[in-house]
Amino acid sequence: MRFRDSGGDGCALVLLHGSSYSMSVFSHLFANELGRSFRLIALDLPGHGLSEDALDPMASYSVTGFADCVEDLSTHLGLTSYSVFGWSLGGHVAIEVAARGAPVNGLVLSGTPPVSPGMFGALSGFKLSSGLTLASKRHFALRDAGKFESICIGQGSRRYVGDLMRADGRVRQNFAKTLMRGECHEQKRFVETTSVPVCLLNGAHDPFVRSSHLDRLKLGSPAATHIVVENAGHAVFHEQPAIFTRIVCDFLNPKAKSFQAA
Repeated sequence: MRFRDSGGDGCALVLLHGSSYSMSVFSHLFANELGRSFRLIALDLPGHGLSEDALDPMASYSVTGFADCVEDLSTHLGLTSYSVFGWSLGGHVAIEVAARGAPVNGLVLSGTPPVSPGMFGALSGFKLSSGLTLASKRHFALRDAGKFESICIGQGSRRYVGDLMRADGRVRQNFAKTLMRGECHEQKRFVETTSVPVCLLNGAHDPFVRSSHLDRLKLGSPAATHIVVENAGHAVFHEQPAIFTRIVCDFLNPKAKSFQAA
C-alpha cells in the first residue's frame, strides 16, 4: 500500500480519499497551511492510485477492509493518536476506524452522510442521482470518468480522470453494498453517541448528500459541529481550500473557535 507522509512533529492528520480517486487529490493540501499545521498522511487505498488491486476484493473493498488498511498504516508509522479527514467513501472508512476504538482525536467528514444500514437508511442520506449510479458502476468508459469528475470535483475538471480510469471498478461495485448490509459499525448511531469530536463539513450544493439528513443528526460530542460551505459541492477541500483549511485547523485545535462562524 502506497502512502505519503509529510513527517515532522505536528499532530498527525490522516487523509482518506473518495471512491476511485487517490492520495493525489490531496496534493495541494500538503503545500498550504494545513501541511504546515499538521503531519499529513495520505494513502492510496487498495484498488486505487499506486496501490495494488486486492487479491480478495470482496473482503478488501469494504468499509471494514479499508479500515483495516488505515489501522495497519497507523501501526506501521507508530502513531499513538491521530485525527482523520475522510472525503466521501473515505469518510465512511474514517467512521469505522474511530468506532473500533482507534486512538482518533477528531473526525472531519465531508461528502459523507453517516447512515443506518439497509436501503432505507442509505436513501435517507444520499440523493438519487446519475452521480450515485456512476458511483456503483464497475466499468468506466472515458466519458463516465469525465462525468464523474465533473460531479465530484467541479464542472469541467479533468485533473483526476487518470486516477478514475485506473481504479479497480470492483470497489465501486462492492463498497456501498457492504455499507448497506451493515457489515460495519452502525455509522449514524456512532456519530450520535461518540465522545470523539466530529465535524460534518459539506458543500451547500453537494450532489450526493441530503442536507436534511445531516440536519436531523443529534451529534454526540459537545465539540461536534455541522458546517455548510457556500459555493461548494462535493469536494469542499478542493473547491474552497482556504476555507476548508481554516475550518479544519480551528476545529482540531480546541483553543480556536472561529470555525463556528464559517
